[in-house]
Amino acid sequence: MLHPWNEERHLAEMEDYHFRLDERCEVEYQIAEAARSLGKDIIERVEIPRASDLADRTEKLLERDYLRGLQISSEIRDLLLEEDRETTAIQMAKVVGKRMYEREGDLATAVEV
Repeated sequence: MLHPWNEERHLAEMEDYHFRLDERCEVEYQIAEAARSLGKDIIERVEIPRASDLADRTEKLLERDYLRGLQISSEIRDLLLEEDRETTAIQMAKVVGKRMYEREGDLATAVEV
């Protein structure tokens, strides 16, 4: 016998499924970090940071080497509601470059970022 659609039950099961995936992913990242810390690889850290979405991932990938404390994920999310990825990337590059120039006063650094 087929069970009737029970939206509440399905939503709860989906939430539980996503929670278990996230939990397991965290374990995998801990294993990867421990393995990398042994120094047997060229890079001693896991290169891809955990992120909740494209905006969060972009910020995390750029923060260490480029952003130097600038937070951009919420602006990326807002722009992505109106624009495609490519347009968002170009607009954010302009915004971040301007902010870096205002903060650092160094045009070369701002352009690089």
